[in-house]
Amino acid sequence: MARRLNGWQRLWVAVSAIWLLTVGAFSVSLMPKASDYASSRLYETLDVVGRHLEREDQSFRYEGAWATRTKYEGLNDDQLLVRLHEKFRGKVDFQSIEAEYRRKVDRLPVERARVVGIAFLVWFVPAAALYAFGLALAWIISGFRQPNA
Repeated sequence: MARRLNGWQRLWVAVSAIWLLTVGAFSVSLMPKASDYASSRLYETLDVVGRHLEREDQSFRYEGAWATRTKYEGLNDDQLLVRLHEKFRGKVDFQSIEAEYRRKVDRLPVERARVVGIAFLVWFVPAAALYAFGLALAWIISGFRQPNA
């Protein structure tokens, strides 16, 4: 014999499903991507090169990584990184930037799993609390409906 859900339980299922979709969409937008790390790597490299050029030439004015990146619109990020590494090899230390990039990329699956775990908790805790609140409310209401002995 199949047990049917009452109206309040069906409402809870609908609200929980809507909450799941909301949390899921928000979590997908927060999910770390390798491309984010690659962009960060490029901008950090541009900053290091810009600071090096300012130290080397007092008349050079570094305008920032974003402004510098717009000057190289014909190159993708990887091509620009290769050019910067070739041109400034031995003059600028790129090892710390590359090590940080590798560390982040290696930890990407762990970070994604962490986002999924947090998203599950953000969905589950309010959904369970709402269900528990509904059970408590039903218990209280049923106490008022009992016939007098």
